[in-house]
Amino acid sequence: MKTINKYLQDIKIDGLSAKLLSYSAMATAFVVSGPDANAQCTGESAMIGESIGLDIDGDGVDDVLIRAGNTSYLLGATTQTTPIGNVASVGTVQVTTMATAMFTATNIPGFPYNGCYLFSLGTGALAGPATLIIPSFTATATAIATGVVNYTNAFYQTNLTTNINVNYAFVTAAGANQIVGLSATGSGVCTLIDSASGVSGTGTSSLVGYSATIFYNSIRGVLGGVQYDFPSVSATATDVATFAYGPAPSCTTTMGGIAPGIQFTISTIATATLTPVPDVTNAGPYLLAGPASYQNTAMLSNNPVTQVAVQFESGGETYNGWVSLTYGADGSVTCSGSGYQQCSIETATTAGSAAASCIAVGEATSLSAACIPPVINPELSDPCACGNPNNILEDPNEDPNDVTASVAFFAEIVTIDVPVGGTVVGVTDAGNTGIFDASGAPSNAVFTNNGDTNGDGFEEWTADFFHAPDVGYTLTVSVDIDGVITELSIENSCPQCIDISNIPTVGEWGLIMLGLLMSITAIVGIRQRREEEVTA
Repeated sequence: MKTINKYLQDIKIDGLSAKLLSYSAMATAFVVSGPDANAQCTGESAMIGESIGLDIDGDGVDDVLIRAGNTSYLLGATTQTTPIGNVASVGTVQVTTMATAMFTATNIPGFPYNGCYLFSLGTGALAGPATLIIPSFTATATAIATGVVNYTNAFYQTNLTTNINVNYAFVTAAGANQIVGLSATGSGVCTLIDSASGVSGTGTSSLVGYSATIFYNSIRGVLGGVQYDFPSVSATATDVATFAYGPAPSCTTTMGGIAPGIQFTISTIATATLTPVPDVTNAGPYLLAGPASYQNTAMLSNNPVTQVAVQFESGGETYNGWVSLTYGADGSVTCSGSGYQQCSIETATTAGSAAASCIAVGEATSLSAACIPPVINPELSDPCACGNPNNILEDPNEDPNDVTASVAFFAEIVTIDVPVGGTVVGVTDAGNTGIFDASGAPSNAVFTNNGDTNGDGFEEWTADFFHAPDVGYTLTVSVDIDGVITELSIENSCPQCIDISNIPTVGEWGLIMLGLLMSITAIVGIRQRREEEVTA
C-alpha cells in the first residue's frame, strides 16, 4: 500500500495555539514546549508600596496585578472611672505669718573721766572707748499653722486607646480579566468563573493576606477634690535678736565702783501671731496622682488566599489559568507559580467541547487533546495496478488479469484513517477533478465507514471510483470530527499499461548463433595473445 502525501489546508479552528496545531500532531510537542507554555511568574514579588504585573501566558501583557501596602489608624478610644472615695491624711500644708523687730544702729559718746570714758547704760557706770558703736540688728518671728490634706471623692480615671498598624497584600485582575481568590489548589477555574467566551464573571480583586500589630495604650491617674483641715487655734511665734559688746579695754583700775571696761548685751524681740485658719474644700476634680502610661501589643495575621483562578484575554481569545501566591511576614506578596490551559474557550467551543478549555488550579500548563487536530491518514489501495480485475479495459474482450491490457479507467480505492472516539464524524468529497463511476461518467467520491477493522485505533473510511490513465485525478476530502474540520488534498495519476508483446526479441536459434560468434571471437583473441608472448 502507498501512503499519499497529505496537506492540512484549512483546519477551521482559531486561537493562539491553533495556529501551530494546524500543522499536524508534531505541532503538539512544539506548542507544549514553546515559550508561552513555560511562562511563569515564579519569584516576582511586590514589596510594601509596590504594584507588580504578572504575565501568565508570556504574551507580554499583564494578566494579574499584585500589590502590597501599609496603613495605620485608630480603632477606638474609651474612658473608664473607678471610685476610690475619701482618702484622709495624704499630706500636710502650711500657712505662715511673719513679724520683725529691729534695733537701729547708734553711736554713744562717753564722758571723760580721769583718762577714761564713762557710760551709763542702765547697768551702772562703765568705762570704755571714747565712742560706743552699736550696729543695727533685726529679730524675725514666723507663726505657722499646719493643716492636714485629705482627698475627697477620689477616683481612678483610665483613658484607653487602641491603634493598629496593618501590612496587607491584594491581587487584582488586570484590565477586564476576572479572578477568584482561593485558599487551596484543586478547584476548576471554569466552575469558579464561567466557560463562556469573553472575560466575564464575578470578582476582580481579592485580599491575599495581612499582618497587623494592635497597640493597646492606657493612661491612668487619680482625680478628685482636696480638703485642707487646719487647727482652730491661733499660732504664735517669738524671735529674740541680741547684740553683745565687750569686753572693752580697761583704762584704769577699779575705782569708786566703776568697772574697768564695757561689757553688755542689747536684745530686741519680734512676736508673730496667726489667727485660726479656716478649713478649705475644693471639689475639683484635680489630678491627684499620676498619670502613669502602659502599653500592650497583640499580633494578628491571616492568609486567606494562596491560589487565584484567572480568566484572561490574549490575542482576542479567552483563556483559563491560575496563579499561586505567597504572603510574607514583611507584608510582601510573591508569585510562586502559575499555569494556564492553552486551549482557548473559543477554540474549545468550536471543537464542540467547551470543557476542554478548563484547567484545575495548580495544574501544569497544558494543551487539551480536544484542541489538537487528529492525525488523519489517507491511503490508496494498489494504485496504478495493471492487471487489476476491477480496472475498466479499452477492449472488454481482453483478459482483465492481463497486465498488458490497455486500461480505459483505473480502479482506485481511497482509505481515510480517522481516530476512534469522535461522536460526530463525517468524511465527504469537498471537490474533485477526473473522478468517474463504472460507466465512465463524472462522479464524486462517496466514503463509507468500515469501522476499525484492524484494531489500530482508526476507523477506515473508504471510497471506490475510477480515473483515466495519464490524466489522473485530484480530490479534496473534508473530515469533520466533532465540529473540527480537516481538509485533505489527494491526487494520483497512473501511466497506461504497456503491451510487451509488441517489443522485438531474439529467438532461440538467434541466441545460439550469437553464442557461437562470441566464442569464436574469444578463441581468436586468445591465440593472438599467445603468439605475441612467444615472439617477445
